[in-house]
Amino acid sequence: MKKIFYEITIIFFFLFFLPFLREGIVFAAIINFDKTNISVNNNEIFSLQVNIDVGNDEVRSTDIYLNYDANYLQVESVSNGGFFPTVIKETSTDNQIYIAGMVDDPGVTKTGSGTIATINFKTKNSGSTTISLNCSSSKIVKADIDTTNILDCGQNPSISISVKEDNTNNTNNTNNTSNNNAESSNLIYPTPTNSTLPKTGIFENVVKFSIPGVILLLIGGLLRLVV
Repeated sequence: MKKIFYEITIIFFFLFFLPFLREGIVFAAIINFDKTNISVNNNEIFSLQVNIDVGNDEVRSTDIYLNYDANYLQVESVSNGGFFPTVIKETSTDNQIYIAGMVDDPGVTKTGSGTIATINFKTKNSGSTTISLNCSSSKIVKADIDTTNILDCGQNPSISISVKEDNTNNTNNTNNTSNNNAESSNLIYPTPTNSTLPKTGIFENVVKFSIPGVILLLIGGLLRLVV
C-alpha cells in the first residue's frame, strides 16, 4: 500500500509541478560581434557584424542598442545579416544605433545562431574608441506566452578600435615638393652674352658724330657773310 502511494506521489509531482519548474528556467542567449578589436586608418570604412546565438531556444525577435562615439565614427549603412527575414534600423541619434530583427509570421520561430546585421562605419578622427552593446536596453524575445527576455548581459560584447592618422596627403605633399625641387634643379638657364645685353653710350656717340657737322655749319655761315 505504501509503495502504491509513493508511486502515485511521484507521478503527481511530474505531472503537475515539473511544468512550472521548467517555466522558471531561463536559457541564456547572447549577442556578439565578429571581431573584438580593429586597427584602421582615418577616413576609411570598416564593417562590423552583429551576431546572435540563442542555442535551442525558440525566439521571434530581438532589439539591439549599440553605443559608439560620434567624434570618431559615423554610420555609413546597416544591412540585413540574414538571421531574421526583417531588420529595421534607426541611426539618426548620434552615439547610438538601434537594430530590430523579427520573424514575418508569428507562427514561425528561429533557433541557433547567425548574423543580425552588418554595419559599415567610417572613421572621422584618429585615436582610440569603442563600440559596445547597451545590454540593459537590448533584448532577445523568447517565443513563449510571457515574451521572456533571454539575453545574457554577463557576456556584454564590445570592440576596441584604433584609428591611425591618415598620412597619405602628407606623403603626397612631400613627394610633390621633392619633385618640384628636382625639376627646378634640372632647369638650364641661359648665360647672358654681350650680344644679348642692351647697348649703352648712345648719347655720347650722337654728340661725338654731331661735332664735325656743327663746325661745317659755322664755316658755311662765315663764308656767306664774307661774300
